[in-house]
Amino acid sequence: PPAAIILDIAVPELSGQTTLDQLKTAHPRVPMIILAPASAEAFARDMLKRGAFDYVTKPLNLTHLTEVLRAAIRRSEN
Repeated sequence: PPAAIILDIAVPELSGQTTLDQLKTAHPRVPMIILAPASAEAFARDMLKRGAFDYVTKPLNLTHLTEVLRAAIRRSEN
């Protein structure tokens, strides 16, 4: 399985919630990082309640995304 998954919830063809649920079912121990527009921050927090590891708002701060990804990978290695 992957060490971590980055999921962009602003993809029009997909439902972020459905995709997260399906990925969590298929890979329950793989941490999911949500990418969300700043305007969807409340939705992203809801995704945390559904099992996402963390979220990062767009426009992306690559340093922050890298830190979150490293933390997620450390978690998946334990």
